[in-house]
Amino acid sequence: MTWPLWFADPLFWSLQVAVLTLAAAFPVKLLRIREPRALLVCWRTLIGASLLLPFVEPWKRDAVAALAPTTGDVFIPSMSAPANTPVSAWHLPDLPMIAEILGVLIVAGIVVRLVMLALGLLKLRQLRRKSVAIGVGDPCAALVEETRGLAGGSAEFRLSAEVESPVTFGLSKPVVLLPEKFLQLDARFQAAIACHELLHVRRRDWTHHLGEEVLCSIFWFHPAILWLVGRVRLAREQVVDLEVVRLTAARKTYVEALLEFTSGRRVAAIPAPPFLAEQQLVERVALMLKEASMPRKRLIASLSVIGCGLAGAAILAVTVFPLKAAPRTDAGVQEETQTALRGPAPILRILATKYHGFDSATLNDTTVREQQEYLERFTKDVPHVETPYDQKKVDEMKRLLTAFWKEKGVEVEVRSILTPIPNTRFARVIFDVQRYASAPGAVAPAQEAQAGSEAVVNGESIWTGRVEQGTMYINVRGLGTLALLNGKPVAKIEIAETQSGDIRPGQSANVDTHKGIIKGHVTSISSEVVNGTRSTFVALDSAVPSGVGAHAVVEGTIQVAKLENAVYVGRPVMAKENSQGRIFKVIDNGKEAVQVQVEYGRAGVAAIQVLSGLKPGDKVILNVTPYGPYGTFERLEIKQ
Repeated sequence: MTWPLWFADPLFWSLQVAVLTLAAAFPVKLLRIREPRALLVCWRTLIGASLLLPFVEPWKRDAVAALAPTTGDVFIPSMSAPANTPVSAWHLPDLPMIAEILGVLIVAGIVVRLVMLALGLLKLRQLRRKSVAIGVGDPCAALVEETRGLAGGSAEFRLSAEVESPVTFGLSKPVVLLPEKFLQLDARFQAAIACHELLHVRRRDWTHHLGEEVLCSIFWFHPAILWLVGRVRLAREQVVDLEVVRLTAARKTYVEALLEFTSGRRVAAIPAPPFLAEQQLVERVALMLKEASMPRKRLIASLSVIGCGLAGAAILAVTVFPLKAAPRTDAGVQEETQTALRGPAPILRILATKYHGFDSATLNDTTVREQQEYLERFTKDVPHVETPYDQKKVDEMKRLLTAFWKEKGVEVEVRSILTPIPNTRFARVIFDVQRYASAPGAVAPAQEAQAGSEAVVNGESIWTGRVEQGTMYINVRGLGTLALLNGKPVAKIEIAETQSGDIRPGQSANVDTHKGIIKGHVTSISSEVVNGTRSTFVALDSAVPSGVGAHAVVEGTIQVAKLENAVYVGRPVMAKENSQGRIFKVIDNGKEAVQVQVEYGRAGVAAIQVLSGLKPGDKVILNVTPYGPYGTFERLEIKQ
C-alpha cells in the first residue's frame, strides 16, 4: 500500500528540499563562511531553486503493461443478483486515509496562517493611525533628518505607545514606528537606530519580509523552508548591521543600542521585522565584534564547492525521491484500437448479450443457461473466441437469438453493437436484444394470466428480496483486465462514467479472477473518459491465484460509500437512484403481491436505499415490475 500521488509528490518534494538544505548547511558551517552578503544570496537562491525544482526536474510516469488479451476466453455476464456483503472488514486507517487527514490539517494550517497574516496587516494599519508623527520642534527631529542624508532612505518617523522596539513597514510611503522610550535614549543611540531603519527602507526590505511571511504561511509544515527563511532574515540584518557600522563608525555605540532592546516586547502577529529578534542577538553581535572577513578568492572557491555539492545533492534527491505523474498506458494503444476498428477486420474479442424489458417468464436462471448454450453452440470452441470480425457470423448470431426468444413466444429485435476494448486492438460485439412493445391491453406471452385486476405468476420464476435495516454498502462494478504497474500486478477496471463520481483513492475493492476473489484498494482513477468508461486502477493486497494469466479478464467491485442504519433492499429491475417507482410487495404468506409506491435513495450494484413506502421485514418481488405487461394489475397471485 502506498501514498496517493497528490500526497506523495508534495512529500517527496519536501524530502528533496530537506536534502538540498542539508547539503548547503553543512559546507557553510564547515568552511566557516560568515560573509552576510554571500550568505544572503546563497539562502535566497536555495529557496528559489527549491520552489522551481518541481518545474524543472523530470517527472517519472509509471507505465502500465499493455493490456492485449490472451487467446481467448468467452465472457457472458452473469444475470444473478450479487449478495450485499461488505468488501472488507474494519481495519486501522491505511496510508490513503492518513494522507487525507494530514492533507486536511495542512490546508487548514495554511488557511489559518494566511488569515493571521491578513489580520497582522490590519494591525499595522491601526498602529500607524494611532501613532503620532515626530514634529519639527521635537529634539530628535534634527537628528533624524541628519541621518536621512547619511543613510539615503526616506521614511516618516512616528511614535507609538503600543510597540517596544522599532519596526519599519510600508511600500510607497514607508513608516518607522518608534517606541515612546526612543525620546529618552542618548542621541548616539537614536542616530544608530534611525540609520538602521532607514537602510531597511532604502533596501525595500519590508517587501522581502512580506513575501517571506507568505512563504512561511504556505509551507508552515516544512522545517527546511522555515529554517531557510530564518537564515535569510539573519543574513539581511547582518548586512544592515555592517553597513550601519561603516556609515557611523561607531561599532560600540551600535552594539549598545541593540542591547537596549533585548527585553523589548514585540507586538504579536504583525508582519514587520523588529529592530532586534532575541534569537539573532548572539550571531549579530558576534559578527560585528570579530571583524573577521574571508579573502575574496577563498570565498569564491568555497561558494563554488557548495554549488557543486548542491548540484550533486539535487541529482541524488531527484533520483531517490522522484516526483511521479499519473500512470497511463502506451500513447499509441488507443490510436491502434481506433485504426483497427476503421479497418476491414477488427478482432472479435468477447461475445455477450444485453437484455431489455423481459418479464418473469423470460428472464430467469433457466433461460439464461439456455442462452449460454446457444452461444456455446455458435462459437463451437468455448472458451476460445478470437477471430476477425465477420458480418456473416454476427448476422447468424442475431438470427439464432431471434429464434431462441421466438420459441419462448416472445417477439424481439436483435441489434449488434461493435465497441473497442479500451487500450487494446480488440473489439467487443454486444448483441442488444429488445422486446417489441405489446399492443394495448395485451398481456405477456407464456404467462398464466387472466383479465381483470389480478394476474397469476409462477412462484419459481420470480426473485424476491427482503427489506433490511442496518449498514448498507454502496458498490460500483465493472469489467477489466490484470496489468503490471512497476512490476506488480494491478487490476484495471473500466467503470461507467455515470458510476465513477464517488470513486476515490484508498477505497476498498474486490477483484474476481474467476478462480478466486482478491481484496485490494483503489490507487488512482483516470480523468479521461473512453467509450463511456473511466479506467480505475486497483492494487491487489495478495497474490494472484495460480492459473490466472497476466492479462486475465476480471470483474472489480469497489466500495464507494457506507450508509449506517439505512433501510435497503436488493436492487429491483428498473429501480433508479434518487427516484420514485412502484414495486410488488408480497403479502398473505407469499400467496399474493400488491403494488406499492416506493421512494428510493442511494443505490449500488446490489442494493438500493428505501426512503419510504416499505419497512424492514417486507418482502418484495425484484424481477417483476408494475410496468409493461403488468401495468394494469394492482395485485398478483403467486402460484406455487
